[in-house]
Amino acid sequence: MSAGITTIDFSFLPSNHSLSLSLYIVPAALFFIFVLSLLTSKRNYKIAAFKIILTYSMYCAIFVGLLVPIGQAISYLFESGFEVHGWLNFYGKWALIQFGSGVGFGILSIYAFWGLKRNIGT
Repeated sequence: MSAGITTIDFSFLPSNHSLSLSLYIVPAALFFIFVLSLLTSKRNYKIAAFKIILTYSMYCAIFVGLLVPIGQAISYLFESGFEVHGWLNFYGKWALIQFGSGVGFGILSIYAFWGLKRNIGT
């Protein structure tokens, strides 16, 4: 659910380059889902937290960092008659932000994997 919320947030880009309400709603929803998942876990809380962070960040790295920008580029190119210059002007900055977020989620998943490996001992 968390990766879906983040992907939906990143797939709807603001058209007037202003901050949207999702800037506040999405982190609050993600925090609520994280706390709910952590509290309903029956294992050690530290291991559960690393597992939740690892799973969430891997899904978001794939969806937000790769699939959303590529999907938006393909959709825009079909709608505009394969005019690449218009896509670069309008979506180029947002695609870089999405790709950079995917890289950030990838780095977070590596950190969570190391923490999980350190706490489980495998």
